[in-house]
Amino acid sequence: MISSRQRVLTTLKRQRTDRLPVNYIAEPEVDLMLQEHFNVKSKDEFLEILGVDLRVIAPEYAGPDLTIPEKDCIKDEFGIIRKKVNTEAGYYYEPVNLPWKSLKTVEEVERLAWPTLDMYDFSTIKSQCERYEGYCIVHGRQGLIDTINAIAFGRGYEQVMMDIAMREPVYMALKKKRFQLWYDVAKRVLEEAQGKVDILWIGNDLGTQKGLMISPKDFRELFAGEIKAHCDLAHSHKAYCMMHSCGSMHQILDDFADA
Repeated sequence: MISSRQRVLTTLKRQRTDRLPVNYIAEPEVDLMLQEHFNVKSKDEFLEILGVDLRVIAPEYAGPDLTIPEKDCIKDEFGIIRKKVNTEAGYYYEPVNLPWKSLKTVEEVERLAWPTLDMYDFSTIKSQCERYEGYCIVHGRQGLIDTINAIAFGRGYEQVMMDIAMREPVYMALKKKRFQLWYDVAKRVLEEAQGKVDILWIGNDLGTQKGLMISPKDFRELFAGEIKAHCDLAHSHKAYCMMHSCGSMHQILDDFADA
């Protein structure tokens, strides 16, 4: 019988296999409903039931405590606070404090308390790979780069759109800081995994329901290099690179191929 890893890699080589590979991504409330439906205690158990071929690994956060007293709120390592908001489709965590909105200079960006590589514990990467032996192992997530959406969480969407249009130095500095952290984390994971990671998963929301959120020129000048850097990193470790983007981005698919 073919393994999940063989199934995914064979398909990526455009060769026939026993069935199409299966992946699974859902909101937390869907995870919980499925666990209750299948009467299982862990996500891994119902992934097995669903026949999912991919498994995601990541370092554990080991930095300062991110717990905050505000009800239904979470804080990330960048100091961005988001509040749980219920919608018809489920719940999302929407930004509420915009800590980067008032920044006026690159010097102010440099003075912020930025996350560092030593705030993540990479010691379990090898054991995570061993745990998922036989599966296609993935590191990353939809927002691994996310230098539009995630910076807007800290600065405001309208401001970020203006920043991109004007090539605002503050935005460019924030973008560089976020990119470099996640690039360094991915590099360290790939090194610790010693060839066991099959796919590096990155993402940056670039589209709307009707077309690109930014111009092709903006993409090529500001964002294509970030994607290429991660693709090159993945390829240097004999891994593939998987890209997520919300919205329509057919206008720049050739640019993705170039990257």
